Amino acid sequence: MSEYTDVIYDEDYTGPRWRYGLRNRPLSIATAPKGWIIRVKKWEPGVKEDGFLFGTVDYPRPLTEDEMYSFELTFVSKQDGDAVHKQTEGKGTKMTITTNLVGKTIDLELVGLDGNAFALMGAFSRQAKHEGWTREEIETVLSAAKSGDYNNLIAVLDTHCEPTGEEDDA
Repeated sequence: MSEYTDVIYDEDYTGPRWRYGLRNRPLSIATAPKGWIIRVKKWEPGVKEDGFLFGTVDYPRPLTEDEMYSFELTFVSKQDGDAVHKQTEGKGTKMTITTNLVGKTIDLELVGLDGNAFALMGAFSRQAKHEGWTREEIETVLSAAKSGDYNNLIAVLDTHCEPTGEEDDA
């Protein structure tokens, strides 16, 4: 049995979790990929959870695009300790809401940089290292940035960047 098909109970699991909304049916056998985190709260007809009539399901890993498509699931949020990364939709746009994961920011203006995801992460990593961040702090932010789509990457990096407008001659 793989690590993603073992039974995981909510009260026993303390790691990061990815929450997905059930768009067309409540959680049952063959309505979602195996390996979900079993929660005590059960689906109640007519009661929306995170905006989904059929509730949500949590996983200890991110699902693939194919799994989300095949089982008609929508990414809702990722929770990692006290940080919650949430995907919301409205009027055709998606917005990712995130909290600061390390309690500090770097002096970096993202506007005007090469918009390539790898270039942005490289610029963030170099500046954070220059400002004395630990490897663990940098990896925490980059892992969260890579945990979603491009909009998530921008939102996470932007949350950890606060440009001062001062030039650094170093």
